[in-house]
Amino acid sequence: WQKLEMYAFCHFGTNTFTGREWGDGTAPASVFNPKKLDARQWAREIKNAGLKAIILTCKHHDGFCLFRSEVSDYTTYGFFGRDLCKELADACREEGLGVGFYYSHTLDWHEKNAAGNYYSGSGGRANNRNFWDFPDDNIDVTTSANLKVHALSIGFAVNF
Repeated sequence: WQKLEMYAFCHFGTNTFTGREWGDGTAPASVFNPKKLDARQWAREIKNAGLKAIILTCKHHDGFCLFRSEVSDYTTYGFFGRDLCKELADACREEGLGVGFYYSHTLDWHEKNAAGNYYSGSGGRANNRNFWDFPDDNIDVTTSANLKVHALSIGFAVNF
């Protein structure tokens, strides 16, 4: 990955439309409505800028998913009817770009009972797995959209 030199890193979600730096999971999915979104345009511009790949935040701590989820309707698919991760992966493949996804694993502020929402000393769970999105430890996050991803980064909370 280091030989690729420069990536684009994109956060795009409900707070893009609310003007907030951090979402807290309370914004309705309906605020996310980019009427003219074109993942192919993103891929072309990334390539024209000389970048070799993009990493998209597919789910941040606010819990809003840019992909189709079988366990949540707080998604682009649930309201907007589109799987932006798949669209971007397909567009990057067409342009010869790498694509990766950042996924906030244990923090999900939309789902109040997500395991990572509890921290050491607050009566939280000893195990910080996110049962909300991944009830089965062995699930492959790329299988539902049948994507071949360049990189996958999973963020998680650590109790000290």
